[in-house]
Formats: sequence, structure tokens, C-alpha cells
Amino acid sequence: MPRRPSRPARPRSADPPRHRDGAAPHARELIRVAGLPAVAGLFARAPERVERLFFLPALRRAAEPFATALTRAHRPWREVDGAELQRVAGSAMHGGIVAIARPRPIVAFDAAATAAHPPPLLLILDGDGNPQNLGAI
Repeated sequence: MPRRPSRPARPRSADPPRHRDGAAPHARELIRVAGLPAVAGLFARAPERVERLFFLPALRRAAEPFATALTRAHRPWREVDGAELQRVAGSAMHGGIVAIARPRPIVAFDAAATAAHPPPLLLILDGDGNPQNLGAI
């Protein structure tokens, strides 16, 4: 059997692909924001953090402004079925829409400034993205 000639290898960049803002998001660094109120809040406050959007056909009309914003930003969005959305969300409690986003940047903690003017209360939550849990707190 004759062998095909091998293709020359394409040169690869040593650096991962970067977004316009210089960030190189990796899947393990991204967060899932589920539910229409939470996704709407994310788009209202920080639409630049949203990397992808998935939603059920029933929420097409509600998701349209978000999909339009992502299209303008050259970011993907998809209408999916329930099983696919559950897989993307990692839970059946997705509310019909899930945004995959970069986490909010953490502001450096200045211990000297805090010691000079102590806040009345400092509450730190890590990894709690459920709107019901946040509302209860």
C-alpha cells in the first residue's frame, strides 16, 4: 500500500490563546451562572466576563438580548435541549439558562488599611453561586 506523504507540522505558539483583554481563561477557571435572574445580573454588571451562553428553547425570547451581546463580542451561544443544559450546568437546577463566565477578579486585601479603619463586618464566601443561598445569607 502506498504511504501518504506526511504534512509538515504547523508551528505552535508557546502561549495559550488570549482574549482581547489579555486574559487566557481555562475551563477549570470558569464559573457557571445559572438561572435567568443571575444571568441577567451578570450581563447587567459585567458582560465582558461571559465566555459562553446556553439556554432552553423556552427561554429563547428572554435570552435574545444576551445572545445579541455575545454575537457582537464574537463569543458563542447555543440553544440546547434539557439534557445538554443539565450537563453544561452540572445540575438539574439550572433554571433554563446557564452562562459560563470568568470569575470576578479578587481585589487585594490591604491589612494595614483595614487595621486603621476596621470594617464592622467582613464576610467571605468562596464558591457559593446559588442565588437562593446568597439570598438567605
